[in-house]
Amino acid sequence: VEENSLITNLSWEAVKIVARPKIAGIRSLRLACGEAKAVLFSSISSLIGIVGQAGYSAANGFLDGFAERTNGMWSVNWGAWDI
Repeated sequence: VEENSLITNLSWEAVKIVARPKIAGIRSLRLACGEAKAVLFSSISSLIGIVGQAGYSAANGFLDGFAERTNGMWSVNWGAWDI
């Protein structure tokens, strides 16, 4: 399965392979920490997308939405660190 491709060429399975670890991680964090406050590290890709990285962008969008709807959580959309 090719996970890095244009969205028009991706299957749902390919998106899940990329998105599953981040979604599972945030669910585990919430279960372990309960209502504790947390800052989550997301990516600017959830806002602008990256060619060939639809699954990654979707996973970060999920993280942003989760933080927005969860009391005491914030999401930081990191951009490029070096060019």
